[in-house]
Amino acid sequence: DKFLMSDAVGDDGMTMDALHGYLTAIALGPEVIAMTEWLPLVWGLPDDGEPKFKNPKEMQRITNLIARFMNEIQITFEVAPQEFEPLFCVMEENGKELIDGETWAWGFWEGMQLREEAWEAAWESPTIAPLLEPIYLLGAEEIEEEETKLVDTPEKCHQLALKLEAS
Repeated sequence: DKFLMSDAVGDDGMTMDALHGYLTAIALGPEVIAMTEWLPLVWGLPDDGEPKFKNPKEMQRITNLIARFMNEIQITFEVAPQEFEPLFCVMEENGKELIDGETWAWGFWEGMQLREEAWEAAWESPTIAPLLEPIYLLGAEEIEEEETKLVDTPEKCHQLALKLEAS
């Protein structure tokens, strides 16, 4: 998290919750995606640039940590999927703690975009498509104008975020 939040990566680099959503989509996706393809998008740098690592050892350490994070997600789904929990931030709004699932959902959405065509079958499935709706509403760059009423308050976003774990 410290490295992802540092000046070594771009302003559009992923935070830990976005990275968790991103890696979850890649782990669950309909096609295997090589780390060499998905890792550059984590940094948020133009033209798939490399972060400013202090040295090769730091590059190896950070890359290994991200790979381990991915492996942890994959193993959880293989061994104990009921134990999976999205990594959310929590915010306080009017004295209530609310889950902020937008960043996680955005990360998941970005992971889906790597194989957009391959995810089409899920969107066409009457069983799976409704499960993807909270991810779409909270994570897509743009949603339909009539759908904005579903995400126009932190409380509504909190309710959608609660659905993400089951999804």
